[in-house]
Order: sequence, then structure tokens, then C-alpha cells
Amino acid sequence: MTDADTFLVTSEYRRFAEFCDACRDYRYIGLCHGPPGVGKTLSARHYAHWPRFEALPSPWAASEADFAVFANADAILYTPEIVNSPGGVRSDIGRLCAAIRFLREEPGKRAEDLELAAEKHAQDRRRFEKLQAIDWMRTELAQTPSKPTPAPAPPRAPLAPVRLVLVDEADRLRMTSLEQLRDMFDRNGIGMVLVGMPGMEKRLARYPQLYSRVGFVHAFRPLRAAEIRRLLDDHWREMGDTLPCDGIANPEAFAAIVRVTGGNFRLLRRLLSQIDRILRLNNLAEVTPAVVDTAREGLVIGTV
Repeated sequence: MTDADTFLVTSEYRRFAEFCDACRDYRYIGLCHGPPGVGKTLSARHYAHWPRFEALPSPWAASEADFAVFANADAILYTPEIVNSPGGVRSDIGRLCAAIRFLREEPGKRAEDLELAAEKHAQDRRRFEKLQAIDWMRTELAQTPSKPTPAPAPPRAPLAPVRLVLVDEADRLRMTSLEQLRDMFDRNGIGMVLVGMPGMEKRLARYPQLYSRVGFVHAFRPLRAAEIRRLLDDHWREMGDTLPCDGIANPEAFAAIVRVTGGNFRLLRRLLSQIDRILRLNNLAEVTPAVVDTAREGLVIGTV
């Protein structure tokens, strides 16, 4: 997984996507928790197409390609400020939903405007032709029948068309802000996913009004050894790392990488960067257990 245009889909991301789909379809609040560095935020960003959204100068400056990406978008990613308030949470989520609504509806509005402009041009031409006809005296001020006024659109939920709100760093939210989320969940009939650290579910369990609405809990697990092997064999170039042309062929070096990182994706990226630096400094062509151990000494490794 990367936060660039190339995102490496892992088995953990597939599980996360299925979890988000269930929360959206069944309109539940879901809790996703996992240790830091396993890919929770990257997965949430990819699921909501958020790197593409953040790359927009503004939704109102979107290109046709951007409109195509968000044609069926129904999820937003919200990261609360460290200091947050209920009003700020409501305002920020409302602003993001309005931006997604614009991206979805603007192409249709533009097409409708072109159609209306073409129809007006045709009406003007017909009037001109009537005024030029032989019997212009009888039709000089003839009015073209007006189109019937369309029936007003049914009222729309404030957050429509968004059906899923992903809240990253949910541990930052105070209880009043969580109550604001619960109120938005109740009023809009949407799904919601709260992403945070392990133990978040125990904290929320102390608030029965909110916790009773939790339908699913998803534990985001570290990468397994087979997944790390697949990444190192097939995708290390896409991850933006530089390794020998044959990758990491030494089985003992691979075992050392798995042992050091514990399947933590963020730590894996940092370790590979250190390995690349050591290979270049020492003009080495192979990743060995000694290289991995040396790279590990240059890292600050917490609990993984």
C-alpha cells in the first residue's frame, strides 16, 4: 500500500473494503482499530479516493477526468482536528459532503445547461423565421408555448449523496463530538466507520447510546509473511524503493525482515529505505541478514 497514485491492494485492504461496504449497505456504525503503521489510514484514503480529492485545487476546478472518478462517489474521509468541537465536526463533514455532491451533480447540470442553451437558440431561430415569413403581420409577436414548470424535487437529506462517512483518528474526538456524529448518523440514515487505535471500542462501550448503534468491529491486522513476500517479489518498485534487481532473494534476509517489522507496513517501508542506503554506501549487490541487522540498528522501533 502506498499513498501515491499506485496503491497495492493487500488481503487486509480487501477485508477493510468489505467491512466498509457492509457499514454503508446496512447503515451501521463500524469500529476499525489496529496498531499504528498497519495501513488503516492508507486503506481509508484509497477506499474514498481521497488522494485524488485532495489533489483538486477545489471541487469547482475539477476536470472531466475528476468528474468521472467521483461519478458514483458516496463516501468521504474526515480527519478531525486535535482540538475539536461538535459545531466544527458538523461543519467540516457538511462541507466535504457538499463537495462530493458538486462533483457528482455538476456534469449533469452542465449537460442540462447546454441543452437549454441549444433549445433557446432554436426558439430564437424559429421566431426570426416567423418574422421573415410573408404573413409576418399575423405572427409578428407570436409567443412560443412555454415549457411546463417541472415539479419541485423531493427534499434531500443534508448529507446526500454521501452514504458512508469514514472518520480517521477517531480517538481525538471528545464525547460531545462523538454525540454530534451519532446525531448525524441518526438524522441522515448513513453508515459510519470510526478508525482508531486498539482500545477504542472499550472507551466507546462506556457510552451506551452510541455503542448500541455499532454493528461491526474490524481489527486491522499486520501483514502476514506471505503478503510481505508478495510485496517484495512483485511490487517493491511500485512501493518506491530501490533494491537489487533480484529483490531480496536470500531467505534468511527475508526472515529477518519479517522478524524486525512484525508485518507493520510503515516499518517495512522505513526498513527498506535503510537497506537501500546501506547497499549504496557499501557498494553491495545483495541483501543479507547482516545488511538487515545493520539497517535495523538505524531505526527507532517501538511496539509492533
